Amino acid sequence: MTREGELWFGLMAVQMGIVTRDQLLDAAAAWLDGLDAAQKGPRAGRRTLARVLEDDRALDVEGRETVEASLEASEVEGGRAPHGLVVESLVRDALLEMEPPGWVKSALAALPLKRKPGAGFSPVPREERYKLGAEIARGGLGRVFEGKDRDLERDIAVKVLREGLPPEQEERFLREARLAARLEHPAIVPTYDFGLMRGPGGELRLFLAMKRIRGRDLGQVIEACASGDSSARERWSRGRLLGVVQDICLGVAYAHSRGVIHRDLKPSNVMVGEFGETAILDWGLAVEVGAVEPKPEGGTRRVRKGDTTLVTLAGSILGTPAYMPPEQADGRLEDLDARSDVYSLGAILYAVLTWQSPVVAATAEEALVTVRTGLLETPSDRVRRTRQEGRRAPVPVPPELDSIVMRAMAYRREDRYASALDMHQDLQLFVEGVRDRERRESEARQRIEAGRQQLERYRQLDTDLRVQAGLCADLAGKIPTSAPVGEKEPLWAAREKLRRMDEEQVEAYGAALAEFGQALVVWPDAMEATDGLFELHMMRLREAERKRDRREELVLRQQILNFDRGGRHRALLDAPGRLTLRVTAFRCGCLAPVRKEGWSAAFAEEVTLPWRDGRPRRGVVPEPGDRLVPELELRPEGVTWGHGPECVRVPLEGVEVRLARYEVSGQRLVAGEARGLGAAPVTALELPQGSYLATLSAPGYATARVPVRIGRGEDWEQEITLYRSSEVPDGFLPVAGGRFISGGVYAGGGDEMLRVTQDLFVQRVATTAAEYLEFLNALVREGRREEARRRVPRDPEGVRLAETEAGFGLAAPGPQAALTRGDFPAIGVSWSDALAYAAWRSRRDGIVYSLMTDVEGEKAARGVDRRTYPYGDEPDEAFMHVGGSFEGGPRLMPVGSFPTDESPYGLLDMSGCALTWLLNAMEVPYRHYRALRGGCWFLSTTNGRAAYRRATIPGASMAYYGLRLCVRPWRW
Repeated sequence: MTREGELWFGLMAVQMGIVTRDQLLDAAAAWLDGLDAAQKGPRAGRRTLARVLEDDRALDVEGRETVEASLEASEVEGGRAPHGLVVESLVRDALLEMEPPGWVKSALAALPLKRKPGAGFSPVPREERYKLGAEIARGGLGRVFEGKDRDLERDIAVKVLREGLPPEQEERFLREARLAARLEHPAIVPTYDFGLMRGPGGELRLFLAMKRIRGRDLGQVIEACASGDSSARERWSRGRLLGVVQDICLGVAYAHSRGVIHRDLKPSNVMVGEFGETAILDWGLAVEVGAVEPKPEGGTRRVRKGDTTLVTLAGSILGTPAYMPPEQADGRLEDLDARSDVYSLGAILYAVLTWQSPVVAATAEEALVTVRTGLLETPSDRVRRTRQEGRRAPVPVPPELDSIVMRAMAYRREDRYASALDMHQDLQLFVEGVRDRERRESEARQRIEAGRQQLERYRQLDTDLRVQAGLCADLAGKIPTSAPVGEKEPLWAAREKLRRMDEEQVEAYGAALAEFGQALVVWPDAMEATDGLFELHMMRLREAERKRDRREELVLRQQILNFDRGGRHRALLDAPGRLTLRVTAFRCGCLAPVRKEGWSAAFAEEVTLPWRDGRPRRGVVPEPGDRLVPELELRPEGVTWGHGPECVRVPLEGVEVRLARYEVSGQRLVAGEARGLGAAPVTALELPQGSYLATLSAPGYATARVPVRIGRGEDWEQEITLYRSSEVPDGFLPVAGGRFISGGVYAGGGDEMLRVTQDLFVQRVATTAAEYLEFLNALVREGRREEARRRVPRDPEGVRLAETEAGFGLAAPGPQAALTRGDFPAIGVSWSDALAYAAWRSRRDGIVYSLMTDVEGEKAARGVDRRTYPYGDEPDEAFMHVGGSFEGGPRLMPVGSFPTDESPYGLLDMSGCALTWLLNAMEVPYRHYRALRGGCWFLSTTNGRAAYRRATIPGASMAYYGLRLCVRPWRW
């Protein structure tokens, strides 16, 4: 047999199973030694490989013959390897490591490697199968290393028993391995292998091969969240961590079903993988229910420096104090059961919810003492306290999770969950509730966003509608009523657009209402939805308030309160305002009577000046909507009267301010009891919403009544000028200038708008017959009897005064409208008569008298709170001197006969007694008419509304046309 044949013999013997791989390698070593020796000396005595196997008793005669027969049957000419002969890679590698001659290497290279069907596998020796890497953890019984399974070529974790431990710890390690191997659950690390492997010094040690979980333990995750790691907080949300706790519950429940309790559950004994895996680790303290606990010798020792896990070698206490139940802390190991693990599950949940251990103590011994007391702060209280201390804390803990934790961690076992599955079920109910809540919240947010879009559409349309309404009013003022159809089409188009916009706004309102309402159906606590409804209803409420639609106001207010949460919207609805009043006075004497020769102040008959913002505007081209007033002519030339731009106002000290609130009493707005606010100024005084009357008084100055309106969350700031008592004519009262809301259909006017007036003094009552008689008789004395006759009060039925040789006097008793008393109003005068009377009074008294404009008259009548009548909002003939005030029909009465008909400024008869002429003309196309305002003794209450105006030609006189003078303390 050739030398190659000897090699093939040995390999064929292994392939046929006649000798083992190890037997062949041992024999091959001796054979190669023989070959090497033969090369150096005589070849006699060299043993063949077959002979070496026989000598080693690895091969008998029968076996040798069997192998030789196989070789003969498969041998190929030319010295090539027998057909079908293969070599195991392990055998080839081992032979090559023996550094054989070159021909052996060539022969081995020529042989195909042996492969099993479907895989090329050559097992390594058992003690060499697992290659250890870096240490990744250390526990009481062993050290855990990264490992490599050479056979399967996979990463694993290998737990190796620590050196130097007593024999009973080996038994504990063996028990851990066997218990872990019995637990096949996704939340429990699977056991791959167990046995002996060689340590660094060649010694054999127990090892446990397990699945390698790549990730962090739950304790590290909690620590990262607590340290402020934003990425950790984002990745490990409360919902995800609750899922981890649920996985732990299921794994523990499975272990309990197999009769195993863990006894050392804590965050650091739970791995969370990179791909959602949850694995319960370290079953070293686990015990089988009913099994006898080993009773090793020795006392208590800490298994790891700085660790809080205690293992009592005498068997009295073991586990981790902060996470162990009271019975375990007491060393009553015989009392431990599944509910003991449930306590630890509750403690893990506590840590997840608070980012803190349930028991905070400096040492394990202190923690044991605390656990034994059973005193435990709820997770929500712990989080709240942490926040109050200014430390990082998770989101607040809901009551449901508080309840789960406190039940799981109950002091008495019988008060805890009966099983980990029960705890899991409660967590699942909470999570499902959260998911359902999240789904509903998501739907609600979509609804809210849609509602917001409709709300913004409604708000924009509200603005656009006002602009469009203004355009319509402007076109209506510019296009004459007599214009042909073609010229009116722009107006009609504008009105049609206004109508469509109004319908679109109604549609937006309905859509917003539906979206916000549906959001509250799916998520009743959606604050954004109630906020949207609040804004929507508040816009409608303001509109109702503007229109004085009391019923709609009440409905909307009640709707707002219906969806209010905790009074938040009520607070906004009833938000107070702030009042600031500053008082000034002029130091100059510009209001002193003019006593120059030839002094006069008379208004022209023609109206030419636009009246805007409470003043005449010279040099301004009138617009159709302007209300024109006549020019005032002062003589002699160069003389002036009244304060001008150069006059300086200075703060006035010593002004006492009193404030009363208007309340409805007996169908009227009546100022209640006034309270003193001290001396002016009044700065940012917080007041409830409402209408108020401030009274300002100072020695030497005329008392001023100043109405103010405190709106919802608004600031009312006003500067009031007080005038010396000598500057205000007798029978006149100050009416402070400022802003107010004018108009309102409810008050007899048009659209409401913000207007401004200047200070003026107004006659408290209408000019009386006696006062007017003074004027007429003065004309007679001046030789102007004919002019006096033209100015005599009259109406189509005749004059209202008697004429004698000496002049004019009161009429004899007769017709109802006869001026038989001097305190009757001077009725039956025209606009021209009224201006002539004002001019005479101006010449006589040395000051400038005038008629009010319609804006000034409205402000003087109603003040600033948008009331319908001077005295309130309800029409009643008992309050004003009108046609229905007396049984038997209209009756002329003295001025001031109805003290209830009093305006906020103290003026009387502003809604009855007599219509009074105004200074201005009407707007286009009625500019040839002059305006009148107020109710009268002959007409109904309708005419007495504060914003109501009438108009007629300047020369008209009726039995109910009178006059009321005013004085403007500023230069015309």
